[in-house]
Amino acid sequence: MNPITEKTLSERVLLLRQKAYASPEEYCYPKILQKRLPRGKFTPLGKVWKYFYTHCSLKFSEYDIIPGVDLKTPIPGWEDAIRELNEIPDTIKPLPDIPSPWKELPGLFRLGGNHAVPGYDQIIHEGFPARLKRISQKLSDEKDPQKRDFLQYLQLRCEGILIYYSRMAEYLSEKASSAGNEDRKPEILKLSEAFRNLSRGPARTFREAMMIHQTVYQEIPDSPGCLDRYLEDFVQQDLQAGELSVEDVFDYICAAYIKFFETLGPLHKRSGACHMALGGCRADHSSVCGLCTELCMTAQASLKMLRPQIALRWAATLPEDFLLRGVELLKESRGNTDFSNDEVFIPALGRAGIPESDACTYSPSGCNEVMIPGQSQMGALQGHFNLPILLNLLFGQIQLPGLTIPALENLKSFQDFRKAYRKLQQDFFQYLHRITDQTDRLREETGYMLNLSLYTADCIDRALPIHSGGARYTGCNYDVNGFTNLADSMYVVKLLVYEQNRLTLAELSEILKADWQGAELLLAEIKSRIPHFGNDNDEVDSLAAELFREAAEDFDSEPPLRGGHYNMGTLGGYENAHVELAEKTFATPDGRRNGEPFASGLSPWASMDRNGPTALLNSICRIPFDRTCTSTIINLMLPSSMLDSEEGRKKAAVLLETYFKKGGIQAQITVADKELLLAAEKEPEKYPDLIVRVSGYSAKFVALAPKVRAEIVRRTVSWVNA
Repeated sequence: MNPITEKTLSERVLLLRQKAYASPEEYCYPKILQKRLPRGKFTPLGKVWKYFYTHCSLKFSEYDIIPGVDLKTPIPGWEDAIRELNEIPDTIKPLPDIPSPWKELPGLFRLGGNHAVPGYDQIIHEGFPARLKRISQKLSDEKDPQKRDFLQYLQLRCEGILIYYSRMAEYLSEKASSAGNEDRKPEILKLSEAFRNLSRGPARTFREAMMIHQTVYQEIPDSPGCLDRYLEDFVQQDLQAGELSVEDVFDYICAAYIKFFETLGPLHKRSGACHMALGGCRADHSSVCGLCTELCMTAQASLKMLRPQIALRWAATLPEDFLLRGVELLKESRGNTDFSNDEVFIPALGRAGIPESDACTYSPSGCNEVMIPGQSQMGALQGHFNLPILLNLLFGQIQLPGLTIPALENLKSFQDFRKAYRKLQQDFFQYLHRITDQTDRLREETGYMLNLSLYTADCIDRALPIHSGGARYTGCNYDVNGFTNLADSMYVVKLLVYEQNRLTLAELSEILKADWQGAELLLAEIKSRIPHFGNDNDEVDSLAAELFREAAEDFDSEPPLRGGHYNMGTLGGYENAHVELAEKTFATPDGRRNGEPFASGLSPWASMDRNGPTALLNSICRIPFDRTCTSTIINLMLPSSMLDSEEGRKKAAVLLETYFKKGGIQAQITVADKELLLAAEKEPEKYPDLIVRVSGYSAKFVALAPKVRAEIVRRTVSWVNA
């Protein structure tokens, strides 16, 4: 691969980027097309989709590269077309009450929504005509009324798309006839031919594959998946045939990125809403990396847009300079790049029941929620939960009537203390499982994420929506928040109470209830002299590893209602749960005060990593990542000066490679200097373009809440000082 540096953008791409930033509106299909409906009443939604594709205005301006729908022009007869759909009552219901003491504890957990990665590769190679034929054949044999209704909905969707392709072919043919620029006419005619071919069969060329990808993305505007994996063969084929130049391919990729950005527009200041992957390995362990990978990385470096967010998938069989190219992209894209390790994620997905042949196709979505494109309903992200708050219960800072808490004086050994904590953890997880089952039952009844079913394997063959048992692979992903604080707290209890006999549990309880008031010397000692996670301390790290494995095993003690496994990740996400849940959590033995933010992901708590990056990564590599196949977040920080030199970039690449070879799972990196971050914290409005990593996503620093900015500065400054 060539060095990833900024490439001069064509005039058309520059105009498209300028237009994307100038228009504050989101480019999203009408919201009613996402309406949740009761089982057995999906057909009206299919009718509206078909009407939309039959009557929407089309657009392809003089500088457009990818044609699309003109959403600013009203659709004739739209109000009449959606009347039946509007008359169906809203099916979103509140969760039924589940009697339990746990429901009275604020800050214990929060539910989330689900991200999506459609089956781009499958529909590119199958084509909509063949998929429609499969649906129609299944429908002709199906007797169950609800399944017939679902299949009719899918049938109408496919029919609408094929009408749209035929309309677009004619529209572009007319555009070519009236084109004032003769140089543009051949390109427009090739696009017209591409849409005409797609109305009859699968993609055969790069243009056709790109148009199908755009069709699916505009319907399900979430993750673009693994773009290079889907397009590389088409790129090579068309280049060899002389159908395209490298410059043509680059312009198409840039145009696609701009389309991804436009779905939420420039006012959306976060990156996780459009998270895609590049690189990685195939089932035979060969490298995916090729010219398309390089062009996708170069497009990211050149456009410098907040979205898409790029996850670079590393594997041992990738080119030796892949991580160096990734660090170059990190520099050029202002930090909007993260790194994942196939050598860890793929086996972890295997433990969750996904064969290697499919696990190797994984893609991130959202804030690094891992999915199998077009084959999974992983429940990502189902929600976040808070484990340090269970220590508040043990130490009597919180009382929950009906919940049995052992007396502290009866916990004679550290093993007794851990058993008491684990019993609370197991009881809480059982309650959370009941909540999750209730949520899933409601989603089954209400066609949750119904549109994704058209692009999810087995939904057609089973005649079931994705949330009703249609997906091939199922699971349920939650994220633990505050895990590092839990591990550090457990070590403090072990050391001070049970090994050094410096104080009793009862005395520590009173200190915590007072939020460390009157115990400032002890607080300073804990923060400055007692080892914390992230410093390559065997005793601390081994305890953290044990606690992580126990939590993952307890969480996966029974299957979810939808089947598969309960999978535990570690991100805070858009919800900034590591801040939000911590606000409801009282002081903890690791030195946290009431309401102080937790550590983000599996990173050390702010200012506690003092032995440098190698020690930090050694600690993280001791965590049993075979127990997590989803959103595991590791925050790192590199000073921008380090990436300014070739030597510094090479050192960063070596650091990442060493970390991954030792078993590290993921890394997200903020590129900034201490002085810059401190200045931006004081006057964020003066730094409108400063991008930082939060917890699974990038964001403009100025757009974050002050408490989140403060948490980032603390964690980042500690890294710089190291």
